[in-house]
Amino acid sequence: MTHEEAADLMDTRLDGSHRDGHGSPQTLPRAASGTSLAPLKSLKDTECGRLAAMIEELELPTTRRRFVPGDVVYQGREPEDGLYILTEGILSVSDLLPGGKSFTTRMLTVSDTFGRLNPTDPEETLTVPSTDAAFYAGYVEASATALTDSEILKVPKALLRRALRLSPEAALSLATLTELRLAEQERLVRVLSSRRTESRLAGLLPLLAEKFSRGDGGDGGEGAVIMLRLTHQDLSDMISTTRESVTKAISDLQARQAIGYSRGLIVLLDPEKLRYAATG
Repeated sequence: MTHEEAADLMDTRLDGSHRDGHGSPQTLPRAASGTSLAPLKSLKDTECGRLAAMIEELELPTTRRRFVPGDVVYQGREPEDGLYILTEGILSVSDLLPGGKSFTTRMLTVSDTFGRLNPTDPEETLTVPSTDAAFYAGYVEASATALTDSEILKVPKALLRRALRLSPEAALSLATLTELRLAEQERLVRVLSSRRTESRLAGLLPLLAEKFSRGDGGDGGEGAVIMLRLTHQDLSDMISTTRESVTKAISDLQARQAIGYSRGLIVLLDPEKLRYAATG
């Protein structure tokens, strides 16, 4: 695929529905839709939909909140008080590194979960797998921001414990979602373990394509367009480097025709070249 073909492909994806600049809002499926998705994402959608349905069937009081682009969804320790399910939209989760630099730790889309039951809470009687990296030693100050019109379903901590006691199937779905979350995190850790900016970027892009692309190559293959308008600064925040280093890495990957980059959208032209760059 040439750069010109890539530009044409990106234009066809921009059908006017991406008015917020980060892709059109998505909605949590109520039933299998039959669309072609990467296997892990399909499993995540299924288990998340099943968990939400079981909680609703138990008639437990939950809260749904809506956000517009730019809204701060949470900040600090707020996610400790229950389980949050993203049912529509896209969120960006960031931490502050020493020195005040922002580091994007997660990009959340439909069916992603966050929040946890605090294992140090003396009133806790049930241990539930963490759905947030904050489970590990120490808690970092984190914040999440809505990139599109978004909706979150919140299940308070006490009600989640009750749901898991009443429904073993709900506990299994939550455990499956947690395992998928950890698998995703492990893949990201492997990407970020490289010392070279180009390798980290080449490894990150297919991960983003798997979550945020549609149509041909929607599983991160050839022709996949990442339906997020990402600046060089956005990408540098995701791989913890400088904007200048990302600019050079993008130029090098474009020169090899591994990717196309136009109007903030990235298309994967040659996944094999990206894999080579990621391991180089």
